[in-house]
Amino acid sequence: QGVIFMKTKNPTVSNKRVASSVQASMEFEGLKPSAHAKKLGEEYLEGKISSHHAREKIRARHASSFGK
Repeated sequence: QGVIFMKTKNPTVSNKRVASSVQASMEFEGLKPSAHAKKLGEEYLEGKISSHHAREKIRARHASSFGK
């Protein structure tokens, strides 16, 4: 199932709600996103970057630490 986003008169409030919901879901799963991932999430919600771009930046950042 996909996520449904609703347009509101105040996108900042809507973005904060989405970010809070994602945070709660991750905490429930025992996960803690990095500050870098949170920043990219904010940029995505603001329409500054695509989800693909955010995902690639997160992978690139963390992939370099594997195998060392």
